[in-house]
Amino acid sequence: MTLAFEIKRRARHVIGPVIGCLLLGYFLFHSVEGDRGIHAWRALDGKIEAAEAKLAVLRSKRESLEKKVAMLHPDSIDRDLLTEQARRVLNYLDQDDFVISGMSATGVPNSVGAMQQPFDAMRQKAKTRAISMASGVN
Repeated sequence: MTLAFEIKRRARHVIGPVIGCLLLGYFLFHSVEGDRGIHAWRALDGKIEAAEAKLAVLRSKRESLEKKVAMLHPDSIDRDLLTEQARRVLNYLDQDDFVISGMSATGVPNSVGAMQQPFDAMRQKAKTRAISMASGVN
């Protein structure tokens, strides 16, 4: 009987600190790994930084579009911008325009106009125009 009595007496002194250590361990674990823990906090900080960077890009795009819209306002129209927009929409090139085709950032070839002529033909046309202008013949 003394052995059982001794175990009960010591268990009363040990059970409180063991439960306290288990509770402390539980709360420490969930403060690091839980839904609102340190790792989740760091992940949210990363998402916030990415969203702020995206917001900055979108704000700059919006500001540039607002400037273009302001230049197309009927009271203060910018004729160069209007001409550029009309040419882009109508897919129109003037006789004096040169078309430069190249590669886009994605690596897909793109063209900057509707009509593409070989470079040599455009150069020859420019030479004949310069000669006719110098000689006074139109």
